[in-house]
Amino acid sequence: MQKECVLLVELMHSELERLRARAGVVAKKREMLSKSAGGSHRKEDLGSPDKWAPCDAVQFGAVMRQFEQDISELKASTEKQNEDIRALNLKILAAGTRREEIARFNKAKSDNEFLKMLKSRTLGPEHLENQTQLRRNIRTMRTKVEQLEDQLRAHKKRLSEVNSGRPTLRPPSLDTIHRTYRNIDIALQQQGDEVAQLNARLHKLDLNVPTRNSLTARDPRLPSFSPHSRPSIITPDVAVTTAAALNAERSA
Repeated sequence: MQKECVLLVELMHSELERLRARAGVVAKKREMLSKSAGGSHRKEDLGSPDKWAPCDAVQFGAVMRQFEQDISELKASTEKQNEDIRALNLKILAAGTRREEIARFNKAKSDNEFLKMLKSRTLGPEHLENQTQLRRNIRTMRTKVEQLEDQLRAHKKRLSEVNSGRPTLRPPSLDTIHRTYRNIDIALQQQGDEVAQLNARLHKLDLNVPTRNSLTARDPRLPSFSPHSRPSIITPDVAVTTAAALNAERSA
């Protein structure tokens, strides 16, 4: 029994030693893997395994995200190239059809019947004039049709507004109304001030009818005419009244 226990202890001791050795190897491996490879992590380094380590997974993901724009650009470029290829195929097909038509036309040019048919299809001067007139009339009719369509759209819009009960004219805002009233009040006040000034000036003027003695008197400021000069076109009453008004306004 003791011998079996000793063997069991020795076996357990050997197993523990082996596990301890493996644990050391694993620790060294873990320490080696936990170290960063160092260096600059760029997009060009993705193909080099020596420049990356498991602990660089975060930087690896960040570098991978830098390819998103390149991938989207490549996708857009691929779609554009596919469209260009489809357009080129259509042009090639049209060019092939055109080439066949040209070949048939060149072959038919040697046929006299075909030449006669081409000559008969040429329009004369009167037909050309009619064709020009018809084209002009067609353009005029198209213009009128466009105008009628515009008017029809405007009438439809107005009819829809009437049916929906919406006002066709937008009412002015309160600010606009107040501003308008204020401008009207200012204009009325200015006109009232001007009327008051005119009334004051009229009260200061002496508009009494002049007497006979004053009719013979002559204001010294009036021009004098010689017998050979041109006679005055102003009557005495008007001249005296004008002089009196000037004197009154000057004294005021």
